[in-house]
Amino acid sequence: MNVFYEFKNTLVNISKIREVSLENGDAVRITFDDDSAGVYNTHGEADRAVEQLGKTAVQLVPCTVPMFNVYKEDNGAYLHERVPCLALCADGSIRSIAGGDYIDFADDVSNFVGFFDENALKNFPETQN
Repeated sequence: MNVFYEFKNTLVNISKIREVSLENGDAVRITFDDDSAGVYNTHGEADRAVEQLGKTAVQLVPCTVPMFNVYKEDNGAYLHERVPCLALCADGSIRSIAGGDYIDFADDVSNFVGFFDENALKNFPETQN
């Protein structure tokens, strides 16, 4: 499966990326599986570009057991939502998906605690359905 990321008006096939590194402080060097490479000027956003490329989902994996995202509200109460799938990202990390009116990474939400299987919810006694 090919996954593309729009990088400064250029589509980059991230499923073929082997390495991403900063170059000269304002550019990103991307090396692909076939040993070809490209240097892309980021116009002052090199750190953010490297982070975004690494966190781009390359594959979604459905949860085969019930998994839940847990959030802690300002009043101390825990809330949870069922995780529909996990995302394997370009940097090798596994991130849970938050779903509602839109789909996003759960750990981008400021009050995210973590994602857990159903048995671990007992560690959050105030968790509400």
